[in-house]
Amino acid sequence: MLIKRNFLIFLSISTLLFFTSCIKYHKLSKEETPQGRNLPDYRHVVYDNLRSKTIYNEFSTLAHFDVLRLSDEVREAYVNINADKRGKDKQAKKAMLRRQLEENKHWISMYILADIRDKNHVSLTDKNSLWSPFIVLSDGRKVMPISIKEVDLEPEYQFLFGYRFNVFKRSYEVKFPVANAQGENYLRDDITYTLIMSSPAKQVEYDWSRPQDFYMEGKRDIRDDDYYWI
Repeated sequence: MLIKRNFLIFLSISTLLFFTSCIKYHKLSKEETPQGRNLPDYRHVVYDNLRSKTIYNEFSTLAHFDVLRLSDEVREAYVNINADKRGKDKQAKKAMLRRQLEENKHWISMYILADIRDKNHVSLTDKNSLWSPFIVLSDGRKVMPISIKEVDLEPEYQFLFGYRFNVFKRSYEVKFPVANAQGENYLRDDITYTLIMSSPAKQVEYDWSRPQDFYMEGKRDIRDDDYYWI
């Protein structure tokens, strides 16, 4: 009898643990834990436009950079999220998108999240910054930034960066000219570019012409919510 009772207790506890681990509580009781209405998800643009790399000295971490290029599709995703968040009508949304796309006609822009471990580093905006960004075109020419600003990243872009955004990283907006002094556009159809982050001793490349899988650190599935969308 005692054995049977202990078995039933064990079975009840096992069943409870099994179901609580398999079924999320909010799916069982949405009335008690309101989830709100899910908005359209535009984060798929991150896959082709964001690159992340960590730089080491043997086993010590020197720096980590997450670089999101503000391509037309990223800017459009930002506008869509912003309009949904703020309740903008179609006319306001269209005007905002036009202004955003116009910026890409004048600058190559990107947001960089930086975690730099060197104690002497102050900011990428400092003229004597330990790390410096520049662009190398596929024809060998180099382009220096015309603007580096430390920024408070907007919630929309925090959302697009996902788990990569945290309080330990500093956010920067970096802009490069799209044309040289003679007005020649750098980005012709046959020209691509690579961002270089360089210190006196190390350089690391961020290349959008290569597939995203080349840059994935680890073997986690890109569809895994805990990895990609947090």
